[in-house]
Amino acid sequence: MTRPLALLGLLACQRDPDDTGTTPLPDAIALTATAIPGAAANTLTVAWTPPDPGESWVEYGLDDAFDRRTPSLTGPTVQTRVLGLKSNRAYQWRAVTVLADGTRLESPAGDYLVPPPPQGLPELLYGEVGPTSALAGRYLLVQVGGVDQSWAVILDDEGDYVWTVGLPVGIQINHFVPDEDGTSVWIAQMDRYQLQDLGRIYRYDLGGAVLSDTRLPNEHHVAIPKAGTDDVLWIAHVTREQEVEPGVVWNVVSDEIRLAEEGSGEDYEVLYNFLDDGEDWFVPCSHVSATEELLGVPGYHEWTHTNSLVDAPDEGALYIAPRLHDALIQLDRETGEPRWQLGGVHSDFTVAADPRLPADSTSLWSHGHLNEVWADGFVLFDNNLHFAGGSRALEFAMDQDAKTAELVWSYTDPQGGVVPLLGDVRRLPNGHRLVTWTTWGRMTEHDPDGTVIWTAEAPVGLLIGRPTVLDDLYGLVESPRE
Repeated sequence: MTRPLALLGLLACQRDPDDTGTTPLPDAIALTATAIPGAAANTLTVAWTPPDPGESWVEYGLDDAFDRRTPSLTGPTVQTRVLGLKSNRAYQWRAVTVLADGTRLESPAGDYLVPPPPQGLPELLYGEVGPTSALAGRYLLVQVGGVDQSWAVILDDEGDYVWTVGLPVGIQINHFVPDEDGTSVWIAQMDRYQLQDLGRIYRYDLGGAVLSDTRLPNEHHVAIPKAGTDDVLWIAHVTREQEVEPGVVWNVVSDEIRLAEEGSGEDYEVLYNFLDDGEDWFVPCSHVSATEELLGVPGYHEWTHTNSLVDAPDEGALYIAPRLHDALIQLDRETGEPRWQLGGVHSDFTVAADPRLPADSTSLWSHGHLNEVWADGFVLFDNNLHFAGGSRALEFAMDQDAKTAELVWSYTDPQGGVVPLLGDVRRLPNGHRLVTWTTWGRMTEHDPDGTVIWTAEAPVGLLIGRPTVLDDLYGLVESPRE
């Protein structure tokens, strides 16, 4: 059991006649405010019971500033969570209730020394967030990976950790997203070396407590909540023997999209299977001819390597991106029925020519990663493994009715370097773009002209992946995307 951090008397105060200060009422009712650190050490839960209903909150800050506060609550008993506390810093806090007649009840100040970040999690080299940056005053929810361990973290705009959860050695976080309820987050995991089937997704409250644990058989790359439901979606490996030409049979690993109720992942429904529901067999690129080991079994030919799954409830759609097919596919959100494909051998779209690519190429990018799609466009990190010129961030505009698309923005690494794995692009407020160069441990913010206006870097050997930008931790308000 966690020991209460403080039990503080709550005093009623009112302004003195000349309004120069506060004077405790002689008959003030002594109350207690209890503060308990969360399992995520950057949080503090404070509870108290006012003598009468009123508007209540916690004021807190560094260096006795008390310049921050929690959202207001009402009710006979108050319990609120203090968020956004920087690791390894000392905070002061006090509970406040203002009664209907204006009387302010205020506890004496309490102190809380936030523990340091988890062992092994180093500081990021966080560039100064200037006034033109879309990240000013905002938070980054991001996954950080080391050689054998990974962490789900939230950073403030000064680069300080304000929320951290680490998983055991050998377990990789492959997706980390806020829940639509505004009070919890989802962390999906897999075996870092894919020697065992350890797919799971956890839902944590912001205090760091596990709310649910859902086993996800054969999960890899992405697992997400299905908005507006109690269900979870994920990408899963599937294997079978496939005749690739007369008399030649390969052991093939492909993917399917699965759906299950939170907490009941073993009882899943298959929404879409590439080998059953997709196009007939073809060899999309030379990578398919190579063999690899899956869950300790050698000799598999990977056919799709689906690494992206986006839920778009407003469109009644799911978007998936099989990396080796260089395609974006829209599925019906309920039935899994494919609606169209953009890019790749079987594309349904006409796309304006990209001068960087060969004229006869069916690919619009080369083995990319994608996490954001909207009704008339998407952003994508093009790892660019088969063409010259280096990895790049791309934005496409598309017309789903006319089946046309056009590259409308791009940024290429100036040195022509290649990020072989992962990578991400996100839209930010005011037209900026956030690009994650995962295996380089780097994030860059770009204005519409492509100019780099902010950079963050991890120490050598650390990976950064799939950031989400938040306006506020209270309610996990995601920033507008423009």
